[in-house]
Amino acid sequence: IGGLGRAAGVFAIAYTLSLGLSVLREQSLLSPSILLFSGLWLLVSLIVPGLAGRYWSQRRTLTDTLYEYNSQLIRERAMIAGHARIRERQRIAQDMHDSLGHQLALIAVHTGALEVDRELTGRQREAVGVLREASVAAMHELRDVVGLLRDGTEAPGPEGTDPATAPDAGHPGAPSRGVAGIDSLVETSRRAGVTMELRRSGEVRPLAPTADHAAYRLVQEG
Repeated sequence: IGGLGRAAGVFAIAYTLSLGLSVLREQSLLSPSILLFSGLWLLVSLIVPGLAGRYWSQRRTLTDTLYEYNSQLIRERAMIAGHARIRERQRIAQDMHDSLGHQLALIAVHTGALEVDRELTGRQREAVGVLREASVAAMHELRDVVGLLRDGTEAPGPEGTDPATAPDAGHPGAPSRGVAGIDSLVETSRRAGVTMELRRSGEVRPLAPTADHAAYRLVQEG
């Protein structure tokens, strides 16, 4: 308790004054029992309530301090966990970019060179073209995934964005990861020799980016 000596001094002065006033007022009744009673009365009426008040005040201050300290620890723990997640995401993104990106680039280059080989038949050249487009599309998707891991932002554009005006629109092999890209997905599978049938029902309407991307993935998995 801060200032304990000062508080004890104030109580001692109060006790001395009270005792002195009692002696001056009732000199004839002065006796050890009266002095003891006066001291006990002063102790009960002043010192005990004062100490009790200081105790509860210090307890309340300690409780508030512990609450603030606990809140600060929770915030710091959340920040440390967030930084750890960011570092891990960046590490995964770097590994994916360094390993998969290099391999996909090699596949795209070699299939592009093989596609113009004059010794290939038309069917073989078409199959190689499908492989080249698939590798380029895979590089674009890898770039989006790496950007998502690094920045933590969704790759699909805002709701209502026209796929034709997207940043990758018009780029060879750039995948449209939405309902608008299902036609090219079906066509690529057909060129690869897969028997494919696409059926549509209902009215065309804009979808939220997450639903648009999920619809594309469902068809892709199918």
